[in-house]
Amino acid sequence: MLTGCLATRQEIEDLRVDIVHLQNTLAKVQSNQGQFQTGQADLSTAMNELNRNLQVLSSQLDETGNRMNMLSTRMDNLDANMSNRLDLLSELLSGNKASVPPSPDTLYKLAYSDFNRRRYSQALQGFQNYIAQYPDTDRTADVQYYVGECHLAMNDYTKALDAYDQVLVKYSTSTVVPSAYVQKGVVLEKAGRPAEALAVYDAVLRKYPYRKEALTAKERMNALRNASPSPVAAPR
Repeated sequence: MLTGCLATRQEIEDLRVDIVHLQNTLAKVQSNQGQFQTGQADLSTAMNELNRNLQVLSSQLDETGNRMNMLSTRMDNLDANMSNRLDLLSELLSGNKASVPPSPDTLYKLAYSDFNRRRYSQALQGFQNYIAQYPDTDRTADVQYYVGECHLAMNDYTKALDAYDQVLVKYSTSTVVPSAYVQKGVVLEKAGRPAEALAVYDAVLRKYPYRKEALTAKERMNALRNASPSPVAAPR
């Protein structure tokens, strides 16, 4: 009987040892599983970050490609521009009249290119050549307007006023007329004739109330009046 009891106790003790061993094993398995899950989460985070970096790099490459295309287009335009200029210069130096005169589009692009590069003297000559050769195209009013812009940029207010007035008189139905009015007012301001400038701006508001130039005219009127109130002269 005693031997049976001892055997039973021993078996119980062995079971307890086995249980502890199983518990330790289970704890190790759970720990390893947690580490695996943590590693898996870290890997997922790294993959997401890598994807984001790849997207950013792809976007930068696309932007670089677009810039390269724009640069290539500008270089092509510059080459064409220089080619046209060299052709014209060659004809002038040779003393031979061009068998085929430059097209209105060519003259305009050359002059406008000079204007954008702030080469106002060259641009002015180009615009004036355009008007002399093509006085009645759909673009002539715009070209006359840019004649005024060139004179204004060079601070020749008298000639600028004359150029804008020619737009108002010769091309009164052109869409560039409101802008010519506003620029005439700007010239009058710079020439120290604020009352006349106010009259011109007022004319813009009355004649073209729904054009964007009316907003510009109103802003300049308010600025003039706040700076030094002056009576409004009769509109010209």
